[in-house]
Amino acid sequence: EIILGNPNYVTHNWPRNVDAAGFADWTFLGKYRILSAPSDDGNYVLMFLLGTSYATGLEKYISAGHDLFNPMLGFGKGFVGQYGEFDYEATIGPTIPDGGMQKLGTPVTWNSVFQYRLRVPTPFLGEMNQISTLWPELETSWMSFPNGENDGQQQLYLTVGFLAGRFNLGGYFHFVLGMGYQFAVTPSRMYNHQYLISMRIPYF
Repeated sequence: EIILGNPNYVTHNWPRNVDAAGFADWTFLGKYRILSAPSDDGNYVLMFLLGTSYATGLEKYISAGHDLFNPMLGFGKGFVGQYGEFDYEATIGPTIPDGGMQKLGTPVTWNSVFQYRLRVPTPFLGEMNQISTLWPELETSWMSFPNGENDGQQQLYLTVGFLAGRFNLGGYFHFVLGMGYQFAVTPSRMYNHQYLISMRIPYF
């Protein structure tokens, strides 16, 4: 699977009264499935992922100023029980820049997300969307810095949010909406108190 991303639009409110807003770097993501099993025979997946970020964004405060490469291993496991459907998903891997190693380093990030599936009646969306899916979720993002300007730091962020969809837009086009609130747990942090919104239009 290949995902062609679009640059995020980022706004920063800094305590030094210096505000910055603009488009971040352009991103791409490739996925290769190593192992998987359907819901009635294990309900899991193991993947190799390669994320890339190209320095096309606003350099002041928003862009790293270097191309970044992020090889990862990804894992997911679903659970079906008397209380509904749950799943756990995780990715782990380093971020490797094409330069600026003394500043950026090669941080290792471990993302985990815990999701619960709700089926919500939505008759106003038409016959194909009378039952839609809502996924309340809790995400953890742990970052370890073995080098660079943050050498030795351990950072942990939590995100509470949800995913809604897929809503059929006609034919093979669908719409997925995600919203969340992210905050830092550890004293060492690069950011704090972020509101996140994502929108996707899958085609399948």
